[in-house]
Amino acid sequence: MMIRGFALAIMGLLLTCSPGSNVFGASLELNVKLRGVYSSKISLSPFNGVKTAKAIAVHDPVAAGESVLFHVPEAFLPGEFLVRFDYKKDAVSHPYPSELHLYLNKNSISVNANPLYLSGDSLILENDLENKAFFAYQKGLSEKTQTIALIEQLLNGYDRPGDALYREAVAVYNARVEELNQWIKKQQHARNDLYVSRLFGFDAMVPVNWEATETEQVNELLHGYFQRLDIQDSLILRSRQLNQFMARYMALWGSMVTSEEVKDSIFVLAGQLACSMVSVGHPKIYGWMVDYFYNGYEQYGIDEGIRMLNSHSVQPHCMTAKKQEIERRLEGLKHIKVGGIAPPVSFKNGLKVCEYKPHKDKSYGLMIFYESGCWHCKQFLEELKEWYSYDVNHVWFDVAGFAFDEEKGTWEKNMADLSLPWTDHWVEGGINSELANSYYLLSTPVIYIVDHNMKILEMPKTMQELKEFLNG
Repeated sequence: MMIRGFALAIMGLLLTCSPGSNVFGASLELNVKLRGVYSSKISLSPFNGVKTAKAIAVHDPVAAGESVLFHVPEAFLPGEFLVRFDYKKDAVSHPYPSELHLYLNKNSISVNANPLYLSGDSLILENDLENKAFFAYQKGLSEKTQTIALIEQLLNGYDRPGDALYREAVAVYNARVEELNQWIKKQQHARNDLYVSRLFGFDAMVPVNWEATETEQVNELLHGYFQRLDIQDSLILRSRQLNQFMARYMALWGSMVTSEEVKDSIFVLAGQLACSMVSVGHPKIYGWMVDYFYNGYEQYGIDEGIRMLNSHSVQPHCMTAKKQEIERRLEGLKHIKVGGIAPPVSFKNGLKVCEYKPHKDKSYGLMIFYESGCWHCKQFLEELKEWYSYDVNHVWFDVAGFAFDEEKGTWEKNMADLSLPWTDHWVEGGINSELANSYYLLSTPVIYIVDHNMKILEMPKTMQELKEFLNG
């Protein structure tokens, strides 16, 4: 059962988490010495709470035995950093990626690294406190969660919850969870001079009520989920931990999705609870949470979620980076909707400026707004192309694609192998073009089914929804 697999989830993260080291004040230096391979490109990038930001510096090429120096600006400290190696085993081999996660804090450190083996005794760190403390913490955490995971497996598989053995296992489980949480608090106190101690709280466990139903367990876990998070500490945004923490949170909500019809409403509730819980915390964490859900809602076209976020984005203590996007998206929902008239769609055909209208021989018009580098866009285009290849489907739609890539060359390169069987156009100006503005376009893909008067009949998000429109 997903709810009771919390210790297993932590163990899974322990297998993938890498080194750590952080900085509370002045700028510092990171010295990286390469060994074990022929040569490598080496880059250093900070984390911004979700992914790596633009690289601080890149050294290329670096030969075996050479050292390179990275100057880390104070603005990025303390935080988690990604040291990426694109190495060659020999002079003629192709580059292969390898990644090392480091926490940088008060000390300039030196790393003696073999990109083939970036963990354990093969990784040599000098003058380091943060990462060594993080490794030691992870080792202790792994030992404690292993026992809890075994008890979870026993309880999950036991079919007689009234037995004395089951009750004894529940008591041991609860005691071990409490012991784990107390141990984490002690580790935080003992290492409170280190940045990594701020991240230990992400591993604390919410107790499980084993006598409750599965649905009740989920609700209890969700409503207690943010109690172990220090929502006043904005420095936790400088690592991957909060993003991983939220991935586990969304997995809990995902366990309650019983059908495609309820999925959107479930994820809106997830965002509503999370944003409300952190709204009393640091404005940066509050804003980060709004941004996190905005990105998800926008990607999956969950309009009700965008409406919900508006009540948070307007709060003066919410430092969201998406306030304007949310406002613009809401304006789009007011004006660009099913039953309304689609704004004119102009495009260049050679030297001529033309306006899209569905061909009179087709039942409907199908306009696809996309970017060629967007994975979801490519997936939809490929599925539509396959469906459209059958003669019986030609009669339905006059299809027109409009690409909003910033550069025409990028669009031409990315689409060269797709060979779409309908008219495709590049929109000059991309996402900042007049056409994008008139449609309040913030992300892609967006699909419109229109009649011959350009009335919007449907805005399908998937091929399945497009087919359901036809079968309507």
